[in-house]
Amino acid sequence: MAFSVGMRGARVLVSALRRGDVDLAYLGLQPTLTVTQDLKQGDFRIIAVSAASTRLCNVIVARRGVPPLNSRAALDWLAGKRIAVPAGSCADLFLADVLARAHVHPARIFDQSIDMLASSLESHAVDAVAVWEPTATELVQADGAQRLIDGDAIGESGAAFVVARASLLKDHPDVVAAWLEAERAAERLLARGGAETPVLERIESRETDLPISVIQAAWWGESGGSRGSPSPATFPFRVTPEISSMLRGAAARMAARNLLKSPVLRAGTVDDGLARAILAREDPSTGGAEVGR
Repeated sequence: MAFSVGMRGARVLVSALRRGDVDLAYLGLQPTLTVTQDLKQGDFRIIAVSAASTRLCNVIVARRGVPPLNSRAALDWLAGKRIAVPAGSCADLFLADVLARAHVHPARIFDQSIDMLASSLESHAVDAVAVWEPTATELVQADGAQRLIDGDAIGESGAAFVVARASLLKDHPDVVAAWLEAERAAERLLARGGAETPVLERIESRETDLPISVIQAAWWGESGGSRGSPSPATFPFRVTPEISSMLRGAAARMAARNLLKSPVLRAGTVDDGLARAILAREDPSTGGAEVGR
């Protein structure tokens, strides 16, 4: 199995999965549903949950010069503004949900790739962007943008999923199981906390365009964090009832916006038996439960 890191953006990964270039990928909430609900473009399954958090995907960043605002004022500020977001991404779903619930109407929403967001903010071509971490923190640190609102402020959670082609699960279950064992080991390291641990340094060594300071700030936020600090995410690994509810709610909202044909998850969407088996063999002190905050 070949591993590629740094493929950023939902459309890139969804297209790669559907073309057959990729058999397993990490996706946010909206692209996970996009790729798993259309059997005509391939049979893909949710095989694990990488992480759940209010912070890591649900972020709206404003251009330089916008003062810090509380959540209600931040939502009101978005009225009549120009907002950019990579279409089809987890941030796209967050933005649509936030605007709909607050009955806020921006002047225009632009579909922009992740690589365009910084220049759009810097030139004031847009007033705000919806994006995920660590890009949100990179915009704040490098371009003087203002973190306007995130899931922490309004109690909005998101999740990252491991999605795999059904044929990979059938033909090479040993390969998938080995991958998930490694994924779970990484999750347990991250859940222990500690911005000084080698884990973040390894991430930085693979994402060479991001300095370690960006990754640390994206993970720990303004509070910083130190060895033993609680993680800003939880790591359910299996599809828990809470994650199931998140998926069903997102599917209903996406169907209402004509992004999915049905608001009901198709049979076979979740195939997390391998993940559950790994949890069953885990240290009894965890009880096979999620780890994290």
